[in-house]
Amino acid sequence: MNELNLIRCKKIPKRPGSDWRDLPDEKAKRHNQWKGLFGRLDWEGNFPTSITDPQPMGKVGMCFHPEQDRILTVRECARSQGFPDNYQFFGNIQHKHRQIGNAVPPPLAYALGRKLKEALDSKRQK
Repeated sequence: MNELNLIRCKKIPKRPGSDWRDLPDEKAKRHNQWKGLFGRLDWEGNFPTSITDPQPMGKVGMCFHPEQDRILTVRECARSQGFPDNYQFFGNIQHKHRQIGNAVPPPLAYALGRKLKEALDSKRQK
């Protein structure tokens, strides 16, 4: 994160739903009125979408840690998708974020696989 965005991050209140609209500097409010830019996540909430490039001015924008002045780590994003902590990603940080953001969450993939297997087994038994 560049220095200006870090300064902005530090000014975003540490409460759920805070975003660029809470910045005290009116000059910073040039973001096409998009909700969530420079946004903090909520411990009790969920991600609005999976993130392939966690940047405060990205399409999602809501990528700040709920209590700390930083962008979420690769591991935190992986946890949000249901990846176990021992799952390894490869490449640089951008590649890892892209792998996580583009993935089908493992718990969802597992549930779909189980249901497909049940359906196929049921057809075979008929």
